[in-house]
Amino acid sequence: MILDACVLIDYVKADRFVLELAVKHIGRICVPMTIVDEVEDIEGPEDLQELGIEIFEPELEDALDAASRKGPLSMQDWICFLSAKRWGCVCVTSDKRLRRQCEEEKVPVMWGLEILAKLVDSNGISAEGAMDVATKIHNLNPKFITDGILRRLAEKLKVSYKPKHEASD
Repeated sequence: MILDACVLIDYVKADRFVLELAVKHIGRICVPMTIVDEVEDIEGPEDLQELGIEIFEPELEDALDAASRKGPLSMQDWICFLSAKRWGCVCVTSDKRLRRQCEEEKVPVMWGLEILAKLVDSNGISAEGAMDVATKIHNLNPKFITDGILRRLAEKLKVSYKPKHEASD
């Protein structure tokens, strides 16, 4: 799996050790160095490497291609996309535009919170623990990780979830 910046930021801020569990229970996680440089909540590549995440320098051809592309994606998103395409990896993102690009070019893609569902499926975390992490991510990033997204995750995990506006009732 190659993580884009938004997914990496969400997990690092909410509970970085979920990424370590993902490496152990789901498989290899890679992050381009260009994204590591974007994440303020880590000291450097060593922080991620301690969790088992592999840091890579993008291929020169991909970096040049990403820098020259126009459109709705950032250069870092293009690097994630091009790297995933080159190596046949799953691109993990919470960005609809990057997801659409992957789908158009048949690059495997999954939503950021699907990591939690896969961890539950592999017995790496309880369903309730996964929802706790997802809720923390939602609280940190409510614009992109909405109540609706949490509700669908809760249904998939077969746990209860009360949206914020219903919690006080």
